[in-house]
Amino acid sequence: MSSLVPFKPDQVESEIHANGFLGFVSKLTLSAYKDEKVIEAIAVAASKRNRLVNDDDHSVLSRLEGSKFFEVQSILCEVIPLLETEPTELIELVQALVDHGGADLAANQPNVAFRQWCEADLGRADDVLQLAKDGNEQAQSYLVFALQAKGDFEEAIECIARTEEERTAGVLALSRMQLDEVQVSISLKKVIALALVEDIKTSCGITRAAYDIATKSHNVERDELLPLLDKLFASEDPVVVHLAASLLNWHQRAMNGAETNKCLEKIATVDAKNKGTIDEIDMALTKLIESGEVRAASFAAHAIVKRSKGAIDVDSLDSFFHKLTNGSSAQLAQLTLDWLSLGSFFPCAVLNGAISEINQTEPAFPVSEIPLPKTANEQIFLCRKAIGYLFTHPMTAAAFSVAVLMRGHDDAKQHMAELLFDPLLLSYSGALKDWLEAFAKDHEISRPSIEEALRRAQVVWDDCQGAREVVELEPSENARALVYFQKMEEYERTRDESGRRSIFADLFTTQHLLYGDRSAFNIMTSADSLEQKIMPFSEISISSELPKGIFVDPIGLDMMLDQFRHERMISQ
Repeated sequence: MSSLVPFKPDQVESEIHANGFLGFVSKLTLSAYKDEKVIEAIAVAASKRNRLVNDDDHSVLSRLEGSKFFEVQSILCEVIPLLETEPTELIELVQALVDHGGADLAANQPNVAFRQWCEADLGRADDVLQLAKDGNEQAQSYLVFALQAKGDFEEAIECIARTEEERTAGVLALSRMQLDEVQVSISLKKVIALALVEDIKTSCGITRAAYDIATKSHNVERDELLPLLDKLFASEDPVVVHLAASLLNWHQRAMNGAETNKCLEKIATVDAKNKGTIDEIDMALTKLIESGEVRAASFAAHAIVKRSKGAIDVDSLDSFFHKLTNGSSAQLAQLTLDWLSLGSFFPCAVLNGAISEINQTEPAFPVSEIPLPKTANEQIFLCRKAIGYLFTHPMTAAAFSVAVLMRGHDDAKQHMAELLFDPLLLSYSGALKDWLEAFAKDHEISRPSIEEALRRAQVVWDDCQGAREVVELEPSENARALVYFQKMEEYERTRDESGRRSIFADLFTTQHLLYGDRSAFNIMTSADSLEQKIMPFSEISISSELPKGIFVDPIGLDMMLDQFRHERMISQ
């Protein structure tokens, strides 16, 4: 491949001599990392230097910012595995790059390049291991990459009995190596024993590695991990909550029931301020839904929202709620039932924000998918909670009452017909009325009750319509037109006057936004010819109905809904 940079391979050495190692690399374009000859030439020339990275190179690095730094880093990551240099020299370069990259996810790429450097010649890995044993702190920090490159299980196990840095490197290396079943068993015993005696933060890191090791074998005795979780989850440290969320996110498929339950209980204590942990929880709960563990995810999310008093809401758990509302309707029905049956204010209020009936002609889930509690009292309680919290989604709220009419307890059915009439059909006469009429036609069991509720509501609204049509009090069409004309004139005068007096009038031009169903424009088809093109506009509309009760009897409606939301289950 030909070079895409303004230097040929035979020019590289002289350019590095003149401008310095990093000074030369900073002049290259990003496409240089694709040119193997240029990369090799840079590695050869840099390897000949008395010192791989000098003070001038550090000065160049400190001036690199933003995307330019990561362009230079990408080129260096191709060069590093080809360098012939001392481990300490290379560690100095890699550490400088990682430090300069900061919190960016791409900042760790030089560490990968260092591991590749060790893999290219395992003698280099041995040199790093020896330096670490001799107490070199830099080498100890990069020992994990040397161990990983060698894949030396015995050496990694031995590191666990040495200094703190070496222990960390050994544990991490074991979690990244290919291990057989015997090695997994030995590693887990060593790692778990170490985690049980370390402090909380260190133990969290070791526990994460222990779970990575456990995934390498299907025959792991997972109960061995429970004492470790018991020790950690007794702590209130936010790091422990994040660990529980991380384990649940990445290892839930391999976990047994006891492990999963312990993690679910711990993530319920998350602080709403810890956004990173909440994001991890969001992904973990979403995976639980995907694996069919709807009840576990439902009650965990309920506990999290309730404890945070609504501070953790639909936006905080957006992936979880998106999966529910755009996935299986039966799963959404199950979660809605669980939360409404518990009746806690904050979770039910959050649930209201997750459901939407805008531009919809049916409930959020079919009536047939709504599981019902057994007793009449429980069914009545559920339906009143559904109306109280989901009142702005009338079809979904009504679906619970209709489900009881279809297959609920006989003692609850009369109450359901009354709920359909008041407050639902007395407040909504649009999509809800249409859906109930269509549903009644196809379902004989619930037809009499639904039709009676529809009839009673229609009588009320017909009477209201007649009562408010007092012809003598209505203004004439001429009077209406005159008032409208006067208002428009007044609006126009006010707008023009305010525009002239505005301090911004001389600073900005006035633009007029035109409305229509198409846009016409001209394009040049030849040197002296224009052709008109017409682009039709698409219609965008949103349909939503306001409840009539907020105009007719707002106080009475609010009192009824508040009663539904806050009432408790009647004891039998």
